[in-house]
Amino acid sequence: MRHLTLKFDKNDLSELVECAKRALEREEQYLAECIKSNRWDFGPTGGLMCNPNEHYFQFLIWRELMKSFRFRPITEHHKRSDLAFRDKSNNGLVAVAEIKGWWADEKKDQAEVRAIRRDINKMQFETPSSVKMVMLVLTTYIKEDRKDWFTDLARRLKIPREEIEVRTFDNTEEGDDERWEFAIGGFFVPPA
Repeated sequence: MRHLTLKFDKNDLSELVECAKRALEREEQYLAECIKSNRWDFGPTGGLMCNPNEHYFQFLIWRELMKSFRFRPITEHHKRSDLAFRDKSNNGLVAVAEIKGWWADEKKDQAEVRAIRRDINKMQFETPSSVKMVMLVLTTYIKEDRKDWFTDLARRLKIPREEIEVRTFDNTEEGDDERWEFAIGGFFVPPA
């Protein structure tokens, strides 16, 4: 009996972003305990930002997805995407995802946005039309300075802001005067 491949939809995008939030928030809490118990000073953006390596975030998110996501997650799919998702019933590829840090540092901002665009273009060029493409963008910022970072990013990438699914959590280190927030934004990449 042949199984039809399930489709990766808006609910799956929401669940992917929520899984990413859970994974990264849990890791932030773990690292905050390490920093506190060892009395280390990493400055205002300790925790997750001690290691702003996309492969690190990719692994944490993948591990969380393994517990409950309806599609089977795979890392480094054919060295073309950070994550891929396969239908559990027939192993059909349903989606690919790229993860990018956008740390909104004034010196690196333009380069980071170019890297996001480069990954979008790569997915559009290399991904079969039957496969959904997803971009996950990670960022952190001071809450009091909060503007909608994703409105700015949407404008720069020329995508509708309402299509970006966002989850946030507090990542302020103990003793900081400023309140920090970590954000995960996910959106579908349109076909080329």
